[in-house]
Amino acid sequence: MSNESEKKLTIKDPVEPETLRKLEGVHDARQQLALQLLELEEERVRLIIAARPLREERTKIFEKILVDRGLPPSFPVDIDLITGMLEPLVPLPKIKPES
Repeated sequence: MSNESEKKLTIKDPVEPETLRKLEGVHDARQQLALQLLELEEERVRLIIAARPLREERTKIFEKILVDRGLPPSFPVDIDLITGMLEPLVPLPKIKPES
């Protein structure tokens, strides 16, 4: 009473065509996703490259603002873009009086 569908498959039995089609569909979808991910990564790199000069210009502006006020060029501050007021993010450094 053994049924053909109940037969145990071995390593020598080929994979069914329907299963192969499904596997190929999944493989193709993964390749499409990989290509899209690569395109996104390339765009991310282009944006990082484009942002670099802006970041450098921003740093120069901040350094000038700080140095003009006698602060170290890397002193952490927020600048209110409306009022122009600086707000230190850490306590101000002790300044030695000039003799």
